[in-house]
Amino acid sequence: DYGWSGHKRIVDLGEGPGRLLAAILEANESVTGVVWKQEALLASAKAWWMRLSERVRNRVEFASGGAFEELGGLRAGDALLLGCELSTKDEETATEALLGLRRSIGARDVTLLVADLVLDERETDRVKLTMDAQVRGLGPIHHRTRGGWAALLLAGGFQLDQIVECRGRTWLIEASGVRGFLLDHEAVDAEPESPPSLAEPARTTNAA
Repeated sequence: DYGWSGHKRIVDLGEGPGRLLAAILEANESVTGVVWKQEALLASAKAWWMRLSERVRNRVEFASGGAFEELGGLRAGDALLLGCELSTKDEETATEALLGLRRSIGARDVTLLVADLVLDERETDRVKLTMDAQVRGLGPIHHRTRGGWAALLLAGGFQLDQIVECRGRTWLIEASGVRGFLLDHEAVDAEPESPPSLAEPARTTNAA
């Protein structure tokens, strides 16, 4: 459905253990991954990955941090992967999350990938309920159309590049950072300092 092999490394920022990333690594041997979690959730994520085959788990690393602003060590060609987390947030909270990612990316050539729900403006309330059932357990869902996603991404410093419809009524939203976007009245046009989350070997380990 999507050209995952076009990315050198995918950093999974989702709330789960990284099921989508595992499927991506299984199908694309040239891709490596990073599972980024808050420190308290890191051990359970590692334990989940240890159940997978060596050819998959040996190509993933783990990193920890608090807020997205602490996501350091990004490289050109990386992709940041989110699941349905943004759909569980209102516009203000989702925008703040995106702004945190935008600060971390800086001027690097890093792609944002969001595997989430995209509502067609013509769809009915019944369709919305069906879509909600797909992500039951995440809480109230804030449905967004293509235009709604474009507006949210722009408010967070990203431009919508494409939306790819995948299996099971899931969409992959691809976005890139807006050049010169103003954050706290300063343009994002230089490499920010790299916090240790993805940079220090002491805090980044593989699953083996």
